[in-house]
Amino acid sequence: MEPVDLAYMREFVEECSRKALEVSLHSESLTNLQRGRLLDILLWAGELFLLLRAPRLSPVGSMASADPKLVSHAAASRH
Repeated sequence: MEPVDLAYMREFVEECSRKALEVSLHSESLTNLQRGRLLDILLWAGELFLLLRAPRLSPVGSMASADPKLVSHAAASRH
């Protein structure tokens, strides 16, 4: 995987949210379907923003605290 510029991604998600909200509030001729799509954009942008703020866990770090039986079962089912 390539390194990701988190600051740029956060800025992009915020801009998308801002623009979707602006269009939603200032466009009187939108259909309900169009307003629903803008709402979807806002909801997904919120989810992305939360994910970008969360600390990144490595697969090894997140598995270390798991039940050893579950870890071995998950590893066996991958192969």
